[in-house]
Amino acid sequence: MKLDNANKIFLSISIANIIMLLSGCVDKYWPESEFKYDRMIVVEGMITNTPGPYTVYLSVSAALDKPEFIPLSGYSVIISDDQGNMELLTQIEPGVYMTSADGIQGVIGRSYKLGIFSYDDNNIYESAYELLRKPVEIEDVYSDIEFHTDSDYEYNLSGYQFYVDTKTAEQDTNYLLWQMDYTYQYEANYLARYVYDNYQMETMHPSDSLLTCWKTGKRKEIITNKTENLSEPTLKKIPLCYITTETKELSIRYSLLVKQHTISYEAYRFWNQLEEFKEDTYWLYAKQPYPIKGNLECTSDGDEIILGYFMVAGVDEKRVFVDRPLGVDWHYKTDCGFYTGEYMTYKLHLLHDSWPVYLTKYWNGFNYITALPQEQYCVDCRQSGGELTPPEFWIE
Repeated sequence: MKLDNANKIFLSISIANIIMLLSGCVDKYWPESEFKYDRMIVVEGMITNTPGPYTVYLSVSAALDKPEFIPLSGYSVIISDDQGNMELLTQIEPGVYMTSADGIQGVIGRSYKLGIFSYDDNNIYESAYELLRKPVEIEDVYSDIEFHTDSDYEYNLSGYQFYVDTKTAEQDTNYLLWQMDYTYQYEANYLARYVYDNYQMETMHPSDSLLTCWKTGKRKEIITNKTENLSEPTLKKIPLCYITTETKELSIRYSLLVKQHTISYEAYRFWNQLEEFKEDTYWLYAKQPYPIKGNLECTSDGDEIILGYFMVAGVDEKRVFVDRPLGVDWHYKTDCGFYTGEYMTYKLHLLHDSWPVYLTKYWNGFNYITALPQEQYCVDCRQSGGELTPPEFWIE
């Protein structure tokens, strides 16, 4: 593979020298739990049979009570295969390294590994080669309206439970990991009737221009399973995620993209152990109660612990859409607090650094009056993290 700007990134060390260093594998003793393992390097990334670019994230572990992504910059990151192809990834933002669109591509039947070099301490990190397996295909993704009990609520939760069925695999034993992306359509609580900017109030045209948004993100569930010791290598009605009516996610239309990864036993074991951290969005970046060994080693310092996993996976994907469920109760907040009258004018001036701000019409029990919401998400759907334009794949 062609490597752009390699000399700038590698400084005085050639890529050939780094690859030679990365090829020196050593057995590593995994320290017992009495070792301190805060501020450890965390690696997250993968290569699949689907077209790139592929992304590798480098960070350091954070406290469990304050989980966050703390990026590591200035490293050399290389993906290579067992056929002699390799690519030096480009750092596109702190801690985020990416292949080029026409760079290395995952091919079923080849093996891949990750190599990382630190200029600060000349440490070398690498994963073992893992085979990119032919993916087990998805037969169907579907949902049922279900009512679940939860000790945190005085009533039964309602919503959609999503499930996946796999097709019959060619091999008897397969290890699977599911990851999911979501997109949902939702609305702000009120129409934005006016916009206030530069000490002037103007009428919004049209008044629904900030009403409807589409929000996309990644589900945080970790779901693993296997076809080991089954009469037939297929899985049916595997529960994926439960989306409730406690938020606006199901209020109009919801889409779920299910990615079914066929992985190695080692990767399966890693993700299976991490399922206990799935309630934390940033579980992988947090200090864990005990270190879960991934597939990366520090070949230059046998005592250093590395968290995370570089995954090599065959992937099959399927997207589904569901509409607002019927016959259920909704519990998300639909009203907002407002500033009116002279205090509204005073508040508008205080918000000088946030201009423009948007206002609505509010029924005070007698008539509709102009009002400033205490929170802008009440009239501007973008403030809840969404976009005003639906994604290209969206189907009404």
